[in-house]
Amino acid sequence: QSGIDAAEGGANELPTWMAMAAKMNVHVMADGMIEPANIKEAMRMPEWAMWQRAIEKEVAGLVEMGTWDEVDVSVPRSRGKTILPCKIVLKIKTHQNEFGEMVVTKAKARAVAGGHRSRPGTDFWETAAYTASATAIRTVLAMAAADDHEVVSFDISMAYLFAELEPGRELYMELPELLGQGGVRAPGEYKGCGSGRGSGKVARLKRYLYGSKDAPRAWMQQVQAFFHSLGAKSLVSDRMAFRWETDVG
Repeated sequence: QSGIDAAEGGANELPTWMAMAAKMNVHVMADGMIEPANIKEAMRMPEWAMWQRAIEKEVAGLVEMGTWDEVDVSVPRSRGKTILPCKIVLKIKTHQNEFGEMVVTKAKARAVAGGHRSRPGTDFWETAAYTASATAIRTVLAMAAADDHEVVSFDISMAYLFAELEPGRELYMELPELLGQGGVRAPGEYKGCGSGRGSGKVARLKRYLYGSKDAPRAWMQQVQAFFHSLGAKSLVSDRMAFRWETDVG
């Protein structure tokens, strides 16, 4: 970690060391491994092979999801559209072992759109996104415990990408730095992915990407539509908690 002790605080408070590290642009280190700020920095690290695999995995996921189409940079410029920056964010994932030490689980790469450059009312509109409240979660766990039910949780990889942009909407982004950086390669089935930044091409997004201002709202609506398709209904007290009845039992 950063060497700054975490301060005592409430459950929703950001740890002091994390907030200070973000403000001062301090590198995070776990188990002797430093979190790089960008691809070029990762290339100089002994763990570069691990970061390279993480970047290639992220690229493969973007390709498989059909995240964008490449268009000439003159297209958004002639229409007065914003071209969002793109950054590959590299993160260390850790877990605590039996001795209370933080050890590295894996290296994670994420392509993130620079939503901070978006213009409200032009590039995005509504951004409100709801999640299940802590009260709803505790209630479900209490009900399951009372009836001795099994509770299953799971994580959806690249969740935001399951939400597609509305027909006719235009959202443009720089192509990510993927090729020409220490041998990082893109999947061969997507030839356009290698054009890269500075090639005169940009990405016209077909799906919401992490960093987009309204991506959380689009994902929320995707989740709601899925549960409603199963016949589930939102609770009056919590629109992101669902219930449905079956003939079983």
